[in-house]
Amino acid sequence: MARAIETDPLSGVAHWHVGYVNMILRHYDTAIAALEKLVILDPSYGPAYPILFQLYFLKGDETRSFEVRTNRVNSAAWRTTLENAYRTQGIRGVFAAEAEEEIRLRGQWRVRAYRIAERLAVSGDTERALQFLELAYVNRSIGLSVIAAHPLFASLRAEPRFQALVKKVGFNK
Repeated sequence: MARAIETDPLSGVAHWHVGYVNMILRHYDTAIAALEKLVILDPSYGPAYPILFQLYFLKGDETRSFEVRTNRVNSAAWRTTLENAYRTQGIRGVFAAEAEEEIRLRGQWRVRAYRIAERLAVSGDTERALQFLELAYVNRSIGLSVIAAHPLFASLRAEPRFQALVKKVGFNK
């Protein structure tokens, strides 16, 4: 990735991948730096924001996580929903609200099953997170390629169904 950025320092894709890979590796400061640089270079690069939202959560900075998540919300109703979730349940409530909204809005939500599983895992809804991960497996979600290491699934690691899914995907401890 460093070579890709050297070759094309304005490449949003290269900066995004540096951020994402470093999040998976739990190098949160490096990941944040790459993505913050990306949004300075190109504030319209939408895929950077959900990862920054996750990163600030993983670092324990709920306030910044919430700011990043709501900064680009155009709908007053959705902003109110997120604000209410944050006020009543903290950042985990925001993750839960996002999962419910993804389920509600996506007629073909199976395509987004992995993302929904991430949000449900963080919100503490273990059973439904596992259901959506299993659906992501059926749909061959590319996200499963990092399931064993993804920090948002830390709360699921001890679950036998999660462990079985990790093995099914092809990761043997």
